[in-house]
Amino acid sequence: MLNFYVAKDNFLNAVSYKNIKDGSLQPIWIDIFDPTPEEDKIVEGLLDINIPDRYEMNEIELSNRLYQAKDAIYVTGSFVTSEQKTQAITFILTKKLIVTLRYVEFSFFERYLNYHKKNGFTDLHHTNIFLGLLEAAIGQLADYIEEICHSIDESTQVIFRPEIPGKKQKFKVDYKRIICQVGHNGDLISKTHESLMSSYRILSFISESKELKLTSEDSRKLKILVNDIPPLNDHTTFLSNKVNFLLDACLGMINIDQNNIIKMVSVAAIIFFPPTLIASIYGMNFTVIPELEWDYGYPFSLLLIVLAGLLPYVYFKQKDWI
Repeated sequence: MLNFYVAKDNFLNAVSYKNIKDGSLQPIWIDIFDPTPEEDKIVEGLLDINIPDRYEMNEIELSNRLYQAKDAIYVTGSFVTSEQKTQAITFILTKKLIVTLRYVEFSFFERYLNYHKKNGFTDLHHTNIFLGLLEAAIGQLADYIEEICHSIDESTQVIFRPEIPGKKQKFKVDYKRIICQVGHNGDLISKTHESLMSSYRILSFISESKELKLTSEDSRKLKILVNDIPPLNDHTTFLSNKVNFLLDACLGMINIDQNNIIKMVSVAAIIFFPPTLIASIYGMNFTVIPELEWDYGYPFSLLLIVLAGLLPYVYFKQKDWI
């Protein structure tokens, strides 16, 4: 799908290819979304540039992601999609317009368009659009980081909820759900970090380019974006360490619960061992057992069984083992 935008009164207006083809309007931004081979050829013929295919976009070498060809600058970066997956976007900057090539939805595109649909632009040109899209992408990544912070704080409060002395807890911690949530946060952190690093490489490449003429306002915005990324990267590193800590804490809590269960089973086995031994003795099939002919033999044996179970219990309780 091809989306053509033209500049009019400091606003972006979407137009059809028919208006572009007849030369009545000059586009400032061409957004190529999940294109067909025919649509690629349309843009290539219109601008006399090469449109990379999906395989070329996903190559990881910097020389294949950041380069210049035929008076056009090609920069490709990995960004978090609306479904929180990582996919590539290619930005192609010519002397008069910008081309964006993507195969999936990115929420920051809609965020960028909705904001400027209401507020307009103070200085509308193709480099302004490029930097605005990257600003929206970095803003979206910052929002992801904030959401991860809140989610990690909630998990931390559940895992390390303090116990009130003398009061039994009324809830049971679902460690499986917490581990899944923490694992999801860890995956999103790594993708966010990858997107931030990708944005930083793109901005660094653009700042060093001599072919792209930036206005003073664009240069100022570029510098701000470059300075915004390192603190966000440091925060993702901090969150990544916290995620690892929470995973270790969850596993430790699970081991504690398992040990408590094993301890209770062991204590129960020890408590019931002496009564079982006494009952086994009186269950022997010997002819001569003195207590068999005794009138108080049965209550005597029951008393022994109760005492044999009660004494270990009292001892363990005094030692605070149970």
